[in-house]
Amino acid sequence: MSSTTQSLKITDPRSPFFLHPSDHPGVILTTVLLRGQTNYENWAKLMRNALKAKNKLDFVLGNVIAPTDKASDEAYAWSLCNSMINSWIHNTIDPNLQPYIKCFKTGKGLWDDLKERFVVANIPRIFHLKASLATMKQNGETITEYYTKLRSIWDELESSQTFDAYTTGDNNCAFRKSIAAEQEHDRVYQFIMGLDHVVYGTLITQILNSNPLPTINRVFAMVTEEESHKAIVRSFKNPVDVLGCAATTNISTNIHLSYALPVLIVDVLIMMFLAVTNSMATPIALLLVAAVDVVALR
Repeated sequence: MSSTTQSLKITDPRSPFFLHPSDHPGVILTTVLLRGQTNYENWAKLMRNALKAKNKLDFVLGNVIAPTDKASDEAYAWSLCNSMINSWIHNTIDPNLQPYIKCFKTGKGLWDDLKERFVVANIPRIFHLKASLATMKQNGETITEYYTKLRSIWDELESSQTFDAYTTGDNNCAFRKSIAAEQEHDRVYQFIMGLDHVVYGTLITQILNSNPLPTINRVFAMVTEEESHKAIVRSFKNPVDVLGCAATTNISTNIHLSYALPVLIVDVLIMMFLAVTNSMATPIALLLVAAVDVVALR
């Protein structure tokens, strides 16, 4: 137990031994129930966050151990907190899984048992996720669709990392920042590698020439803006094509009408001649008129 923890009174809200009046064994810290290997990483991430909010994370990480003086107030408070944490963990385990969970005297023992049981089997899943990252391409998807797929893989990999940021002290703050910076750069590289280089090649070059390299959120915003700009340019081009087609259609129609008027005049003159002469060649003449019409209007 750290000297800072020892110097804090049990009634001090900053003390890990402090229990709020609303804290009780029936509290459910997260609605996500542990069902086994399939969701352990997500469950553990949510539980770590919830326990940290309760100032009880150090119990399951082994940083707050039982005081040696069993008759002290600290030992009594530690026992209460430990039992409370045990109940909180059990409350978030699926009822179908609870019969197979061993009973432990400490919350840390229960936490470590669940981690040892369910975390190792995720190695094939991690391999699959990393392989998907290496081969993922935009392939005609929108930038948002492509980025969302990448983001889901990044989040799952982050939840399954073996390096636990909560176990490091303040002295390792610089180390954690360097790890986060490297991770940010990797995500930028993975994102732009899968983009359509024919469409975004110029922007990709601009991003790679930036110093320092932009964050993944900034790069996503830049590419999305470029996608919107290209969509606007295409929308201006399409009306021109439509107008061109309309003009062609009008010209074609006018040409046909220019031929149709003389043909109509010829038809009227022939019919007037036939009506005056009452010629016997009327059927042949009508066929001739039809043939002339077809040839002229073709």
